[in-house]
Amino acid sequence: TTYDQNKINELQDKLNQLSLPIKVVGLAEVDYAPQKSYSEATFLSNARATAHRLAEFTNLPTLSESSGLSVDYLLNSLGILPYHHNGQDDKAKLLGYLGGVSSEKRTASYYTTFVFTWPGQESNDIVSAGRISGLIAKYPHGSSNYGYDALFVVPELGK
Repeated sequence: TTYDQNKINELQDKLNQLSLPIKVVGLAEVDYAPQKSYSEATFLSNARATAHRLAEFTNLPTLSESSGLSVDYLLNSLGILPYHHNGQDDKAKLLGYLGGVSSEKRTASYYTTFVFTWPGQESNDIVSAGRISGLIAKYPHGSSNYGYDALFVVPELGK
């Protein structure tokens, strides 16, 4: 469930390498596609809600993903922070919330969850999730301008 042609191409390339005769269809090819869900309390719930809604709408097997940050210092007040493609606004808000917070208290985890579903077969969902821990930088780093990439640092990887 993406409009991002780079993601679509990457998935299609992986399926082609596996010699699987599957065509990846992006949201740009679906007229009046329902919007992704960002209203749920967890990444799994957001990915599942989006996958189910789009599978029913398109009558096609659907892969959906939801990802974002969980910032330990902010967890009790803000919960998860999915990136809503608001560009610099989300990054500026996060930095504002952490203004004056010391580096050792800026711990965070980046989560991603995938749900693959079939129309009318929600009980057969395939779910995969991952998590990596790191810190929120005090200012943006690197060349990535996507999501929270420029603020999330994994010291062990030097990235």
